[in-house]
Amino acid sequence: WNVAVMQADSLVDKILQEMGLVGETMGDRMKTLDKSRLSSLDDLWEAHRVRNEIAHSPEKAVTKHRASYAISLFENVLREMGYIE
Repeated sequence: WNVAVMQADSLVDKILQEMGLVGETMGDRMKTLDKSRLSSLDDLWEAHRVRNEIAHSPEKAVTKHRASYAISLFENVLREMGYIE
C-alpha cells in the first residue's frame, strides 16, 4: 500500500509538471494551483501528506486503511483531471 501511495503521488506530480506548473517540489507546484483549476485540491494535499509520512517517517507505520484512503483521494484527483473514469 505504501508503494502504491508513493507511485500515485509521483504520477500526479508528473501530470502537474506537464501542466506547466513550476516549483522545486510537488508541494511548490501545488501551491500554484487554486480550487478554480482543481476543485479536488484539498484531496490532493491530504493524499500528499500521507505520502510525506511514508517518505519522511518510515519508522512510523502508515496503516493500510490510511494508505487506502490516500489512494482514493488520488483517484478523485485523477478522475477530475480526466485521467481515469
